Amino acid sequence: MNRFQDQTVLLTGATGGFGLSTARRMAAEGARFVLSDLDQGKLDAMAADLDADCLCIAGDVSDPALHRQLVAAAEDRFGGLYIAINNAGISHAPGKMPEISEADARRTVEVDLLGVLWAMQAQLPAMEARFLKTGAKAAIVNIASLAGVAGAPTI
Repeated sequence: MNRFQDQTVLLTGATGGFGLSTARRMAAEGARFVLSDLDQGKLDAMAADLDADCLCIAGDVSDPALHRQLVAAAEDRFGGLYIAINNAGISHAPGKMPEISEADARRTVEVDLLGVLWAMQAQLPAMEARFLKTGAKAAIVNIASLAGVAGAPTI
């Protein structure tokens, strides 16, 4: 089955467990990719292992410019963006809430919250423009941690 044949998937947090397994599964079903994570070497190694057309761009999802670059790359190389999977995320070091440093808290919010906001700000206009021009539907999947739903009272 080729459910994603010739569809372009933008995937952040690509080299981690969920990102890598998602890319493998979608590649097996015909997807092509714009992959992003922090380490260009890991991205290139991952792309070499996938049986798919891949463009790899390393960067920090807390930077709005990265998301504009990723979307532009999807449009330039593949003609548009069909699916965006905003998977990049971090967590602060385990500890009690009063002991989390200001720097750790800010970094977590910048990546986990603002990173998704910046991503969608870049992705939605491109997807809407393609839809208005061709009628082609698109999808955005935002991945979050269980930590956003429940605390860890034993830490």
